Amino acid sequence: MFAVMPYVFYKGLDTADAEALVAYLRSIPPSPLEHPAVELPFPVATAMRFVVADPAPETMTGPRDELAQGKYLAFAGACFECHTLRNDKGEPVGAPFAGGNIFGLEGGGLARSANITPDEDTGIGAWSREDFIARFRSRTPEALNDVLPKAGDMDSEMPWAAYAGMTEADLGALYAYLRTVPPVSAEVITFEPPAAK
Repeated sequence: MFAVMPYVFYKGLDTADAEALVAYLRSIPPSPLEHPAVELPFPVATAMRFVVADPAPETMTGPRDELAQGKYLAFAGACFECHTLRNDKGEPVGAPFAGGNIFGLEGGGLARSANITPDEDTGIGAWSREDFIARFRSRTPEALNDVLPKAGDMDSEMPWAAYAGMTEADLGALYAYLRTVPPVSAEVITFEPPAAK
């Protein structure tokens, strides 16, 4: 899980959420797989000992504090992780939530995370709360099965289906929180098709 798990954010999961996650994982039938041991070069192996920190659980505030709930979801749900530009070491170097992270696509080409700041022209500033919720609702696993991209078609690394089942209250809280982050004018080309051969 090196360089993939956003440990820094998951250490703050509400205890009830962490317990629910463990309960869910234990409900999945075991699938025996043997993975080779990860061998990290020095000094990375030493540095990794300091990445995982002791848990510092936050308390889920619930619907009474919508902004706090939205912020919790934006970090626990990895919105910050993917929608904030990172350098080749995985460190955030861009404006929070302004997008630009590059993801290589299986069929070739590149996807970049979108600007989800409330900038009117390049972010989600022109979206209503209803627009935001509808975007997620339109990308259920069933809906996405009907629009699988062909090679060279517009594609994205956004795990829409994983978030499509969120409650309307949670999606609304996420939207409300994102409206409070500083708007950043950052035009992002979210997809580049594979280069012609």
